[in-house]
Amino acid sequence: MQPEPQPADEAEYRAFLRELFSVRDKILERLEANRPLKFRDIPETWDEMKVRLRTTAEDLMLCTNVDRVVDSLMADHTTALLLIETTTETDRRYLIQTLERAFHAMPAKGDALPGQAMATFFLELCKNKSLILSAD
Repeated sequence: MQPEPQPADEAEYRAFLRELFSVRDKILERLEANRPLKFRDIPETWDEMKVRLRTTAEDLMLCTNVDRVVDSLMADHTTALLLIETTTETDRRYLIQTLERAFHAMPAKGDALPGQAMATFFLELCKNKSLILSAD
């Protein structure tokens, strides 16, 4: 288990969380405004979901602003809804563990592109199956 963010990291950790949750909030707004929702092939197994999350993470890594991150996620409502569900409907301890691991796994925290926070979160979701399953 990763250590909790230390006081020196606290400001960066809060910035990381703000970025991730600002994307989530914008996605919620867009989902509400863009009904009916569009879904590509919905993953039926955990392995298919991991492939989807990793592919999405690769796409997000180079997004240069939050709007591009949101646009990328909105291309497939399945992935967007997974983000919403894992950040609102899951056991809080699994979410906090995953967020902390994602923060510590971030490459260059201070110079990170906006998509890197979300990409790192999705990659950590792949490692923490219990987070996804607790949302069911």
